[in-house]
Amino acid sequence: LLGGKLVVSMAAQMPPKQMKEMVGEGIELAYVIPNVAIAHKESMTFISSVSASEASVKLLEELFSTAGKVLVVPMEMLKAGISLASCGIGYAMKYMTAAIEGARKLGFVREDAAKIVCKTVLGACQVVEKGGFHPEKEVKKVATPGGLTERGLKAMEDIQT
Repeated sequence: LLGGKLVVSMAAQMPPKQMKEMVGEGIELAYVIPNVAIAHKESMTFISSVSASEASVKLLEELFSTAGKVLVVPMEMLKAGISLASCGIGYAMKYMTAAIEGARKLGFVREDAAKIVCKTVLGACQVVEKGGFHPEKEVKKVATPGGLTERGLKAMEDIQT
């Protein structure tokens, strides 16, 4: 910043108009919303400019890219991004909790169950990323016709309907 000031808000629920009133005129403003995986440099962070310059947004992007992936989105997309990444990590963890409990019921000790589930989720993420971000295409590779995976997926679909 060339002599200017930039205020970064991580208070996603505070409307931009209210933020502008708080920081005053002549101050650049942007929202930066990481998720809890930032603690492990694996965050999916969203950046939205309210009044920040392109150079300031680029600076924020460089800074937060050291802690994971960054996506610069317009303000109208910020809530959707939060739902997918910040809330989504909670949903993923809820799935993991259920899978770990299922593994325990099948006889695995908690530590082994957690290792299995964590490695499975991490592996799925790697496969999808390297496969071009088409999870359904990747599902077809592991769902043998009439096999256990196919039957499990069918059961999941039946629960949704």
